[in-house]
Amino acid sequence: MHDGREVRMDLNRKRVLVVDDHPGMLNSLRRALEVCGISGCHAVRNAHEAVARLRNMRYDIVLADFDLGPGPDGQQLLEHCRTENLLVPSAIFVMVTSERSYDRVMSAAENAPDDYLVKPFTEETLRLRLVRALERSRALSSVRELRAKGRHEELVQACDSLSASEPKLALELSRIKGDALLALERYTQARAVFAQVVQARALPWARLGVARAQAGLGEVEQARVALTELLADAPEFLAAYDFLSELHNRGHNDEDAKAVLKMAIEVSPNSLRRHKAVGEIALRSNDLETAESAFSTLVRKSRHAFVRSPEDHLKLSRIYLQREKFAEALDTVAEVKKTFPDWPVVKTSACAVESLIHSKAQNPRDARRSLDEALEAAKISGGATALNAESALELAQACYRQNREHEAAELVQQVVSNNHDDARLLADVGKMYVLLDRAEQGQTLIDRCVNNAVSINNEGVSRAKSGDLEGAIELLEEAAKAMPDNAHIVMNAAHSLIAHMHLHGLQADKQARVSAYLDRVGDRSPTHPKYLQVSALYQKLLQKYKVAA
Repeated sequence: MHDGREVRMDLNRKRVLVVDDHPGMLNSLRRALEVCGISGCHAVRNAHEAVARLRNMRYDIVLADFDLGPGPDGQQLLEHCRTENLLVPSAIFVMVTSERSYDRVMSAAENAPDDYLVKPFTEETLRLRLVRALERSRALSSVRELRAKGRHEELVQACDSLSASEPKLALELSRIKGDALLALERYTQARAVFAQVVQARALPWARLGVARAQAGLGEVEQARVALTELLADAPEFLAAYDFLSELHNRGHNDEDAKAVLKMAIEVSPNSLRRHKAVGEIALRSNDLETAESAFSTLVRKSRHAFVRSPEDHLKLSRIYLQREKFAEALDTVAEVKKTFPDWPVVKTSACAVESLIHSKAQNPRDARRSLDEALEAAKISGGATALNAESALELAQACYRQNREHEAAELVQQVVSNNHDDARLLADVGKMYVLLDRAEQGQTLIDRCVNNAVSINNEGVSRAKSGDLEGAIELLEEAAKAMPDNAHIVMNAAHSLIAHMHLHGLQADKQARVSAYLDRVGDRSPTHPKYLQVSALYQKLLQKYKVAA
């Protein structure tokens, strides 16, 4: 990677994407790239156009200005590219920025670009920096590929091997290796790697690595102290705020977690993820004023984001409803319906919230109209099973408010039957009935649904234990059909099928059903203990018959 090699490197075959919102700067960059010998250059005016290009074409170099006008900036574009794997491992992302904002951009960057170019710069500076970054990226491409695939064990070994042959890359390889060791939960080794870097240079990312390893080893208080000291020295290092907030969350210290994230937002006001995190913590502690501020900012700033979430809008409308800000609540619901017109599930939730708003605002005719819309959209989307529990309960509450008893009870039965072992959700159902002044009726319904689910589940397990696997399969699969989101029952249905195949051999139809059950629960609850248990049993079954998973 010496200068002689850099001078001779041929850039002609490199494909470049230039992103800048100023036509004059775009033309200047294109001319500069032509002087460097690059003819394969495409230019776009904003981050959304850049993403569309990157989804459909492979680029070797992305040259993006930090300030891209309305919408995502260059840093947000980079983070989206890394999150969505839009860049091949050997590609480079070079950020162009003014001297005035360089320090702020560089210190706050959570995903660092491969290089920065500070305006103004010469064609020769551009060429040398591109060559240097490409050489470095090419040398690191093998470890970057392993990292992208999550192959952490191989990644640790690859970092050691490459560090021996490319000592100039040792610092970055230490960071990659340390992160891989953290992912493998080998905290003592990770701490040693990061501590070695800190001894030579007290780099913020290495100090953060030490704190993460300390937390992994159970030294939570030491980690908090280390992060506090780190932020005193590097107040713009955003990743440290995030981890400190996470530690406060683990200790159920909502106020400190919220305060830390607010400090991070002062450093990086456009971080949608942090606004959302503050809002969620505030909702959990019933701090509706902070929740409103966080979610209203999130909704406003997300209008130009790469991805918009209807749930963020719905949460804001619910907050406005609780605070009796009916006009703002209705405006937010209207925006949801306009922004996501082709999503029946979203329309169901939005219209249910709208009906509740009208009910509370004493507009009975509008409340009935919105409820009719919600129920019609629910039919189109596939019924109550297509809704999450919160939306289904909102729709049930709207039905009760309009004396639609039958529809309301059906919705609640579906929610409780699918979540009979979720104490928090059952408590929410109870609170809804208290709010409706139907506490006794609600408790009766909850008890009946829970007892029914437990009874079916126990009967299926009992049949399986007594050797009646056919009977267990029939009962549990019928229950899984009636309660498709009940993780326990669905996983027990899969378990009974696996047990049958252990005794009688693999059967394609039963394999297909097991896979479908695992996918159903895994999509919604990938960490559910029953899901993890049955997944492991299925792997053992496939290994027994030497079938690839």
